[in-house]
Amino acid sequence: MDKRQYEYRYFSAPGGFALVSRIERMSPDGSSEPPPARWDTGIRFGSSLTEYFAGVFSAPKGYFRVFVLVVTDDDFSQSGKPASRSEALNWMRDGRNRLSPEIAGKSAGPEVRCTALIYEFVSEGFDQTTKLLKAGRLVARAHLERTGLWSELEVR
Repeated sequence: MDKRQYEYRYFSAPGGFALVSRIERMSPDGSSEPPPARWDTGIRFGSSLTEYFAGVFSAPKGYFRVFVLVVTDDDFSQSGKPASRSEALNWMRDGRNRLSPEIAGKSAGPEVRCTALIYEFVSEGFDQTTKLLKAGRLVARAHLERTGLWSELEVR
């Protein structure tokens, strides 16, 4: 994640941890937009309360995503509740900047797996609703390959 210039935070998960990336803008083909557009989520802090809320709850037209890498030796399933854009933005605020010493010191046994979950959002432009795509347009591997993250992962 560092090599590809992602900001991320850690969350505890049963039997391991989850690494959550900052929300980024992406091209329709799944590649990362070049900076500064890559990190432009549309949040604008205007002079009025109306401008502030318009910035928080809308985004420029385009596609956005968040990577969640879950590293655990436990089986798990996703909840049926979709994540909102505002929740995804808060993950960077709510997560930890490093793993706890207990988790960081734990050795990875043969049952440990890394599962990539990709939350893909689409916005039709300012003053329109930003929504999570329940079935993403791309499979997880395509997202990982087009960002260069796949080549960084050790695949067993």
